[in-house]
Amino acid sequence: MVIPRLGERRAVYFGLSMMALGFLGFALSPRGWVMLAFLVPFALCGLAMPALRSIMSKEVPANAQGELQGALTSLMSLTAIGAPLLMTQLFGYFAGPRAPLYFPGASFLAAALLVAGSVLLFARARRAAPGAGTASQPSAPRPSDAAGPAAIH
Repeated sequence: MVIPRLGERRAVYFGLSMMALGFLGFALSPRGWVMLAFLVPFALCGLAMPALRSIMSKEVPANAQGELQGALTSLMSLTAIGAPLLMTQLFGYFAGPRAPLYFPGASFLAAALLVAGSVLLFARARRAAPGAGTASQPSAPRPSDAAGPAAIH
């Protein structure tokens, strides 16, 4: 309901911006109850991924949809493995006795910066292909696709 009203591109920008705002709020919260207030914008980040997947799925032919979704899921899985390793090290360093600055929110700040970077990457990708993702139907199969697996050498 929300994404069709906003449009896919705006939903990605909005969702990622709300994620960055939420992470920034978590990083700078002086008390636990303040973090609760930032859960509201952070929850809106759920608009970004469905819209982004929709945009990407319009860029590949119908016979490559499984590959696209598999690649996206693989990237998300790798991130789910690597992010906790990195973020717990950041937390441990900046909350530990040898920290140059006591800042236990450093991992949330790093997450906010990474999300802000992804917004910039998305904007750059959209500028590089301004008409991308606007087709109402998936791309037509290429002639080599119609021949099936036997045509693959």
